[in-house]
Amino acid sequence: MKIVPYQPSRFVHRRVLRHLLIDYFAEVPWENPEDTVPPSAVPKILRLQKKMLTQDRYWVYLAKERGVICGFIIAQIDGEDKDWCKRPGWGFVRELYVAPRHRRKGIAGQLVRQAEASLLQSGTVQLYLVSARDAYAFWEAMDYADSGEVYRGNGQKIYTKQCVVIATHNAKKREELARILVPLGYTIVDAALSEVEETGATFEENAALKAENGCRESGLPCVGDDSGLCVDALNGAPGVYSARFAGGGRADAKHGDDAANIAKLLDLMKDVPGERRAARFVCAICCVFPDGRRITARGVCEGSIAREPAGEGGFGYDPVFLPDEAPGFTMAQIGASRKDGISHRGRALQELGMRMQGSGVCYD
Repeated sequence: MKIVPYQPSRFVHRRVLRHLLIDYFAEVPWENPEDTVPPSAVPKILRLQKKMLTQDRYWVYLAKERGVICGFIIAQIDGEDKDWCKRPGWGFVRELYVAPRHRRKGIAGQLVRQAEASLLQSGTVQLYLVSARDAYAFWEAMDYADSGEVYRGNGQKIYTKQCVVIATHNAKKREELARILVPLGYTIVDAALSEVEETGATFEENAALKAENGCRESGLPCVGDDSGLCVDALNGAPGVYSARFAGGGRADAKHGDDAANIAKLLDLMKDVPGERRAARFVCAICCVFPDGRRITARGVCEGSIAREPAGEGGFGYDPVFLPDEAPGFTMAQIGASRKDGISHRGRALQELGMRMQGSGVCYD
């Protein structure tokens, strides 16, 4: 099976797309009976479609299986004037259709991914569509989320997708960030990003450096974070140097040597009594958008430093950090879902999500 761009100059493409569109409009399940497309209206719709498909902000792809064109997808970038849901600059999946005898072969999913790739390459980072009831499960499987809104024209649900890149080379940190971001309605897009030297004096500065670099290199919104452990008895150290604490915080020190960092921390804390072992995990998260917008959030998890490591989960200083909200357990001993609910990173991401909604960036 191949996905090919629609070529208006090719007679076969024009003819087959016309027939598929007729089938599509005959089959599409409208939520309100009065919105059903009568056969007499189809020629007018096809003329409008033909005019529409000559515009630059539309993309049309055809699915070919064994030389037979069996499906299509139409996508667009919304303009300022009379688009369906008034989301200027958003990518809109308009129509998707696969002939009945070619269904259940993954063709629809491949058409969607191809259209998404074109929309993202054009610069949009937010996607939406209007879905009939029998397609809800399909779009949710394609990582779209119910926005809670309904299109006034036919009563169908509006589904949305927000795409972001995560600026980290730490696999465990990426996994944790993705685990928290996805339920907030974001889709993680992979991108090969260069390493960024953490020259900032604060967590917020370092998070911004990573997000700016990732956005610049990928052309997509990028989430960058910087986090660390701040221990009261060490005057806030290791702080922004948490990942390279064992190397004295030098820029050329090994980054992320968890065992060495923990060993140094416990050695410095060996004579500190329990009542003075208070500490906190701090996380700053920054999301930078291609149009220059920037949103920053901070999360804190209060706790104390254990006498020795315990637990196999998590990473970094988790085995020696005793969160106040999980008495008797280190961060490495509690499950991922519980950790996400109380961790500094989880709280920063929840705050980021709320700020993005309040800024008009997120519509679901």
